[in-house]
Amino acid sequence: GKAYYQSGIYFEKLQNINLCDSLIKLNLTISKTHTNSLSFSDCDKVIYNGKIYKKTGDFQEFYSGMNGCDSLVNIHINITNSNTSTLNLYKCDSVTINGIYFDQSGNYTQKLISNYGCDSILNIDLTIDKSSNSSTNISTCDSLTWNGTLYSSSGTYTFKTQNISGCDSLATLNLIIQKSDSISIQNQACDTYNWIGKTYTQSGLYQDKSKNINGCDSIINLNLTINKSSKADVVLSVCDSLNFLGKTLAKNGSYLFTLQNSVGCDSLINLDLKILSNNINAKISACDEYIWNVNNNTYQQSGTYSQKYINTQGCDSIYTLDLNINKSVQLQEQAEVCKEYFWPVNKILYTQSGDYVYPLKTSQGCDSILKLNLLVNPEFKQIDTVFTNQDYMWNIDHQIYSKSGNYQADFTSKDGCDSIHILLLTIKNEVGIYYPNVIHPGGINGKFTIFDNGAIEEIEILSIFDRWGELKWQKQHFKSNDINIGWDGTFGGKNVLPGVYVWHAKLRLKDSKYVEEKGDVTVLR
Repeated sequence: GKAYYQSGIYFEKLQNINLCDSLIKLNLTISKTHTNSLSFSDCDKVIYNGKIYKKTGDFQEFYSGMNGCDSLVNIHINITNSNTSTLNLYKCDSVTINGIYFDQSGNYTQKLISNYGCDSILNIDLTIDKSSNSSTNISTCDSLTWNGTLYSSSGTYTFKTQNISGCDSLATLNLIIQKSDSISIQNQACDTYNWIGKTYTQSGLYQDKSKNINGCDSIINLNLTINKSSKADVVLSVCDSLNFLGKTLAKNGSYLFTLQNSVGCDSLINLDLKILSNNINAKISACDEYIWNVNNNTYQQSGTYSQKYINTQGCDSIYTLDLNINKSVQLQEQAEVCKEYFWPVNKILYTQSGDYVYPLKTSQGCDSILKLNLLVNPEFKQIDTVFTNQDYMWNIDHQIYSKSGNYQADFTSKDGCDSIHILLLTIKNEVGIYYPNVIHPGGINGKFTIFDNGAIEEIEILSIFDRWGELKWQKQHFKSNDINIGWDGTFGGKNVLPGVYVWHAKLRLKDSKYVEEKGDVTVLR
């Protein structure tokens, strides 16, 4: 129960369990505690003896010494933290931050050292707005007000201001000043004056406003004086000619003379001149000759003829005849032909010899007679018509013909014309063909057909008609002499009326020739 602070030998007298004195001897050695002080400064943290310190302050650490006593260390810690900051910055064109040049907007990071030697992180949110530079080219007339300033001369001008971002804005104006035109002219004219598409008839001040080559106003002021022309009408009559103002006039008519009056304008004299002499010119074309009724002379040659006389005004007058005599024309054409001649002049076919005349006109309108002297030589044509029942020799060409037909022999006459001989030959062999002209249906000779002596190969067709032409019965391609297949006097399954009926048959013979037969048959009841 006692505390000892010093080394030494100490005795403690007690009683043991037997209540007897018990002496305890303490040989005590007191070792002293070791105390030390340390001081540390660093950035963000300090590590000491494996232990991390992140805050500034005083701390104690206990250890065991060699003698097993506590060893106390007093530690003073000074922590300086690294610094992180954000800078939001707006600049024009460029900026230098901590010695680094920036000319583009963006987010940037800089690592610095603080006054305590610790890291300092700077985050920069940078916006760079550009200064404005613009150039404008303007060409205008007379003057221009630009950004509140009036300019009247060409040149290059600048204006400095701030744009919407607050940065410098430099505007450059390249200006060309074109001048408007204004001129005044003074002019005189007679009666009318045409100026820029308009006609003016009165004196006065007139103005035209347009654009010059630079597109600026061009104003022309016209001081116009209109002077009037003068006019006079003169009527004169003379026999032959008149010398008027240096000009010789010899024909009736109106003549206009232009002079100048005191103000320099036209002075018009309208002369109505009548020539009393009669100079009559006649231009005549005639055929063969011309009788001029002025002197009743007959002229047969072309030429110019004149006749003088005095007219009722007592002036010498001349009739002049310009005569052109055109001659009539007569042409003759000869032709010799056979049988007939087609004259293409008048498109007529002539079959007789003779003289034929066709009247025409020349291009001058005179008679032009075309005469045709025509000789027509006849063609000779003779026809022989022969009927026989055997072969035939034609004595014209001495040929033997065994078939019916038309044959021709051609010759030439002494005049060179055709001479034609024609043979119309019919050879009819003796063929025995028979047919009844009366039938009595139901009795003797009850049907109608054709009978022969063996010359018929086949009846091509047999037709029966009544008197009005109506077909009553017809049969084709059958043999002759067969009464059973002839007409039985019926039509449509009924008996026809008694009377006369017409029949027509086409027959093919055994020699391959064809013959046609027709007749009538009477039906009795």
